[in-house]
Amino acid sequence: MGGMRFGLFAIPLLIAAVTICSVNKNSRTTQDNTTFYTLDYSHRTELLAEVKQTLNARYGLKFIKERRLGISVDEVFADAMAVESEVEDGSTALEKAQGNLRFFDRVRRVLARFADSHLLMRPVTALPKVYLGFQVRQVGGKYVVSELSDRITKLASINGFDLTIGSELVYLDAQIPKVSVQKLYPLISGSTPAYRKRIAVEAMTKRDFLYPENSTTTATFRTREGKRFRLKLRWKYSYDDVRLDALYFLEKKGFKHIPLEDHSWFQRQYSKLRSSREWFGVENPEKLVLRTGFVDGLDSQVGVLQIFSFFERQLVDVSGDTLLSFEQAVGKFLQQLEENKVPLIIDMRNNEGGHVELPTSLLEMLAKNGEVYPTYTESFRLTPGIWQMWQRIDPGLNPYTDDAVTAAIVQEAANKNSRHAGVWAKTLPIMAGTEFGSFNQPIVAMLGPKCVSACDILAILFESSSRAIIMGQKSGGTGAGYLNWEPYRDSEWTDYRHVIKLNIPNMLFGHSEDKRFRSSTDEDYLWRLNRENIPVVPNIPYQTTFEDIVDWDSGWYDKALKILDKSSLSFSE
Repeated sequence: MGGMRFGLFAIPLLIAAVTICSVNKNSRTTQDNTTFYTLDYSHRTELLAEVKQTLNARYGLKFIKERRLGISVDEVFADAMAVESEVEDGSTALEKAQGNLRFFDRVRRVLARFADSHLLMRPVTALPKVYLGFQVRQVGGKYVVSELSDRITKLASINGFDLTIGSELVYLDAQIPKVSVQKLYPLISGSTPAYRKRIAVEAMTKRDFLYPENSTTTATFRTREGKRFRLKLRWKYSYDDVRLDALYFLEKKGFKHIPLEDHSWFQRQYSKLRSSREWFGVENPEKLVLRTGFVDGLDSQVGVLQIFSFFERQLVDVSGDTLLSFEQAVGKFLQQLEENKVPLIIDMRNNEGGHVELPTSLLEMLAKNGEVYPTYTESFRLTPGIWQMWQRIDPGLNPYTDDAVTAAIVQEAANKNSRHAGVWAKTLPIMAGTEFGSFNQPIVAMLGPKCVSACDILAILFESSSRAIIMGQKSGGTGAGYLNWEPYRDSEWTDYRHVIKLNIPNMLFGHSEDKRFRSSTDEDYLWRLNRENIPVVPNIPYQTTFEDIVDWDSGWYDKALKILDKSSLSFSE
């Protein structure tokens, strides 16, 4: 099902600007930039009512959220309408611009109540990003600088301060970071608190929502040696598409426009791998998808497979000379490890999902000789779009194919007027059977809260198969995704004013209870097997330490190597 997509980022809302502008990467000129489309009270309430109606009709997790979290679409939007009735329309251009932006922040807050990483609103025209030039990670009770631009490092040096990776952020404008995170958290859509908190921490210094009221901020840092100092920093903003209300607000507030800096410092690679090979996506050649290499174990080397995305099926190596499928790139590396009896570490902590067939393909390549593992399960809420989508299946299709099985289950549910279309196993039980043979070496899989969607499926497969020892933190806890077949693009929606786009999860997934499970029309299976808001729990917990921040995740890899050393006997027996 090539139209299936997983693992999208949470994206803020916006409205379409209407004044003519010309823009390039380095400059901007506008005519009468006080003229922009404004959402007054009637427009805002109409939009909320339209979103409510759409979610009631098309949201795949509607009944699961009601049962699991005790919230309903109608109740959430009744509260939103009540809030909106207290908001006055602006009169000046600045008040109108602020009114637009604050309304979209309020809608983000409404959607975040559903605790769903996939329920996202996207702008028709993108909001500018604002950023300070550094990012932090929470380590225990401290907020430690984890990414740092050269610009900020030089600014600190000019002022006589030594700002480095590992410095602690103590205050932002006399406010402790914990308070800033608490303000951002309610606007973050996420299926688990850990995911939402991680994104909120990152958003303190780089985001495209809840713009700061002031264009400058005073950041107080503590060096690794314990010395405190303050830096006055100016928020920068950058954009790809013109958004006049936001640009007007930012200019009036004194924000500085700079095309987005080289953010390679936001993408530090995890661990210093020896003999590493990098694979990028063909569709997005700047997106790193895979990285393979080796780290030194206690007695020998250990292979490392870092999987950053499942969004690309075709990959090209960093030289641009070799084009392989995802399976070929991984399979050839696993073959090399198997031939030399080298164990494997899989780093999946920052994988935001993608194509759902890739996790099952990966487990098939990782399967030990003679072992059989459960697959994952899928299901649908029987919305009008889903029903019509699956009615398009060719009646002459082989009845044993995945599509035919799905269509038959949907049809049976429709005949019974069921709310959901049962549950079925996505594939046959998983076992070694690819051109690369079996893989019989020990595996440790690193897990964290930013592993969502198709990555969550891989975590579920490891959990149910026990093929890998899982270490780290809980996964993102997602149990839904998107399925689109023309002409029923059921997961995509735009309001009638063409203001916002909504991504609506319509496909549900979960674990299988055993490898023999094929399908069931019993709705109770859906509640029991679906994994939305239920993350995979690691076998061995591990939290990021200060040393991980300053030394390329050395603690993570040291822990994984120790696990492999202790588990080698049980794996070989």
